[in-house]
Amino acid sequence: MLRIQVVMNALALALMISGLFAAAYTAWCLLRPESRRRFFPSPAS
Repeated sequence: MLRIQVVMNALALALMISGLFAAAYTAWCLLRPESRRRFFPSPAS
């Protein structure tokens, strides 16, 4: 039972870390105006 708990803890930690990295990456991409212009081009330009 202890091994299953350790595996579940490792999976939860990896999921939390990957979620934090994904949130930081999306925030970084959205806060940079040049990348916002590149990824979401406005129809006027």
